[in-house]
Amino acid sequence: MNFHFDTTLFASVFGVIFVAELPDKTAFATLIMATRKHPVAK
Repeated sequence: MNFHFDTTLFASVFGVIFVAELPDKTAFATLIMATRKHPVAK
């Protein structure tokens, strides 16, 4: 069995998945940061 690792394919797939997952991480971080302070600003 001959296995060839294509770095261009790996980088492009990684980039697409990374960009697609960014909003999920941002929404999760915003949710966590929003729970740290009192909801009513003084």
